[in-house]
Amino acid sequence: MPDHPHPSPPNDARPPQDLKSWRAQVLRDLLSPLQWVAWLVALPSGALAWNRGLWPIVVLNVLAPAFITGLGHAPSLRHDLRATSLLVVLQGVGTALLWWVGLVGQAYLMAVPVLAVLLLGMRAAWLALAANVFTWLLLGLAAHAGLGALDRSLAGDGVFGVMAVNALVADGLMVFAAGALLYGLHNVLDAHRRSESTLRASEANLRQLTAQVPGVIFRLTQREGQRQFTYVSPGVQTLYGLSPEEVIADPQALEQHRHPDDRANLEALILASRAQGRPIATAFRIVARDGQVKWVELTASAPEPAEQGWVRTGLITDITLRKEAETVIWQQAHFDALTGLPNRNMLLQQLQQDLDQPLHEEAPLALMLLDLDRFKEVNDTLGHAHGDLLLVETARRLRQCVRQTDTVARMGGDEFTVLLRPQGSSPRADELARRILARLSEPFSLGNERVHVTASIGIALAPAHAQTVEDLLKHADQALYLAKDGGRNAYRYFTPALQEAAQTRMRLANDLHDALTRHEFEVHYQPIVHLATGAVRKAEALLRWHHPVRGPVSPALFVPIAESTGLIREIGEWVFQQALHQVVRWRAEHDPRFNVSVNKSPVQFRSHGHGIPTWAEALQSQHLPGNCVTVEITEGLLLEATPQVSTQLTQMKAAGMGLAMDDFGTGYSSLSYLHRYPIDQLKIDQAFVRDLGPGSPTLALCKAIIRMAHELGMQVVAEGVETLTQRDLLLQAGCDFGQGYLFARPMPAEAMDAWLAERRAIPLNNT
Repeated sequence: MPDHPHPSPPNDARPPQDLKSWRAQVLRDLLSPLQWVAWLVALPSGALAWNRGLWPIVVLNVLAPAFITGLGHAPSLRHDLRATSLLVVLQGVGTALLWWVGLVGQAYLMAVPVLAVLLLGMRAAWLALAANVFTWLLLGLAAHAGLGALDRSLAGDGVFGVMAVNALVADGLMVFAAGALLYGLHNVLDAHRRSESTLRASEANLRQLTAQVPGVIFRLTQREGQRQFTYVSPGVQTLYGLSPEEVIADPQALEQHRHPDDRANLEALILASRAQGRPIATAFRIVARDGQVKWVELTASAPEPAEQGWVRTGLITDITLRKEAETVIWQQAHFDALTGLPNRNMLLQQLQQDLDQPLHEEAPLALMLLDLDRFKEVNDTLGHAHGDLLLVETARRLRQCVRQTDTVARMGGDEFTVLLRPQGSSPRADELARRILARLSEPFSLGNERVHVTASIGIALAPAHAQTVEDLLKHADQALYLAKDGGRNAYRYFTPALQEAAQTRMRLANDLHDALTRHEFEVHYQPIVHLATGAVRKAEALLRWHHPVRGPVSPALFVPIAESTGLIREIGEWVFQQALHQVVRWRAEHDPRFNVSVNKSPVQFRSHGHGIPTWAEALQSQHLPGNCVTVEITEGLLLEATPQVSTQLTQMKAAGMGLAMDDFGTGYSSLSYLHRYPIDQLKIDQAFVRDLGPGSPTLALCKAIIRMAHELGMQVVAEGVETLTQRDLLLQAGCDFGQGYLFARPMPAEAMDAWLAERRAIPLNNT
């Protein structure tokens, strides 16, 4: 990896890049000591020449060192001019010494060609060799003529010739050797130059690549205990707000920008990685120069041994967006988007953690399962926007009722949970339940609307009731079912009896799936008697189940199960078809005005449009008049009536079918609905008839109901008539019809045939 660029060194500190720069460096390095050497040689030589009276040599010992010193102090002169001047001086010194002194000047002449090769090249060397040949030739001629110092030192021409030739040959060999050396040096420098050029190109490409990599690429070294960044990519400017030069100059720069809360853990991780020789992969936070907190991910290689230390390379990338996305995903996975409460997943995790802790029955963990009563009515009448406001306000009130150590969660829909932990002076679950019920019974302001709702709560305790998450939730749900079934706006604890009842419901639900195909159902009919005349032109169709093992199963037990499982659709249609078959017979055999009442579940109304024909369409397809059937509905259906339900009721009425409100007075206060829907009959629930007696409160209620119904144009049927006193009081109050054990119990169709036949033989006024 390339180092970050440093300032360029001065020219004289640069290593030679080619032969030319190498020659310049050689000349510089040569002139520096040569100045001192020249004077050191010149002084004794000059003194000796002075004693001998060799005045030219004295002058030469002064001029030559001075000239060399001048060359050394003139670096601005061109290299070739300085080199040539030096060679000329040396050539002159050598020639003068050979002429005036003797063979001592031979060394200077031999050095000139070699220096010419090194400083100027082979061409200059050849010229220097030629100059030497010419010098030796002139000196030889002079010596032969008896002139110069060589004539006195050499004995004859032969000796001079041998000496000159040997000197020239040696000089030539040194020139060739120096030339070969320079040739090799030239190749080495050229290869080095090409290699450096390639390296610089690669470094430039690498810098461009690293500049494009998001994040910070770095190389960190440690030598003799000192850490140093030797490379930092430009991405550090974007991520940290620092320049690469700042980080390289200050090894602590990046550490200083670590988030204070993450410094200790990160430093421990780095030290462990260094000690164990392992790579690093971790995430932490930094505080950029502008104060922005960012999440980064560090991946670094294991420390590799280097000279007197180690080296490590790595990458720091910005993962802030990824962390934010992970936070959003985690939030969505564990919290409800509408209320901000923990959702089911979060609750299950916390509940499991709590159950993993030791629990005692003296300080139990309480799980409350809460369901809003009449929430569907708010949603259907005011719209989902108001329903959402109700859920948000419910969540707020629940949080106000609990401690910070407790958990309020939304399970979905209008179902909430409260996890009451046994900590400190923990309130009892029933105290908290009463507080919650009171708080939720207060009116809710939803925009411009003001609504009243209540809640039902089921409570299960751990470890008394369950030791697992699944069982605790299941038992709380069973207790919630009991609270709703008991009239709502209440709380109930789980009991073993609830578990047994739940298991019974589960087994019955399984058996219900096959009861119709196994022909275990039977329709019984109970006569409805006209109280004033005793005439019987009506009967109610009642479903009975003969279980192969349990025997007769109460409708109060299996009908709610059939409704909750959706089986009531298929079963209810079967009952309707059976009733149609019977009413056709009884109209033909007993009375052409005979009418059968059939109960229709709210579940059946909601299944309209799923491929099941309406009852009005069924009558039309069999060419039956609508007045042969009366449809019995509950008050709850009208209270939760949707446009779909209203349309079906209107269609039934248009087809001539009668509509009866069953169990009137035991459910919701539905008086406002009586004039909005085409109701023909009100059926007074047996709870009002059971205690009927002269002067009883229920007699006053029955009279009020009968009077109100007649004012609205409706007939009244009293259910559960078991005594003559009850019948007489109802008749005196103006009740139209009676139904109960006083007249007949529910019976199969065949028994009903016999009962009707026997009934015809009795005068009406004797009934």
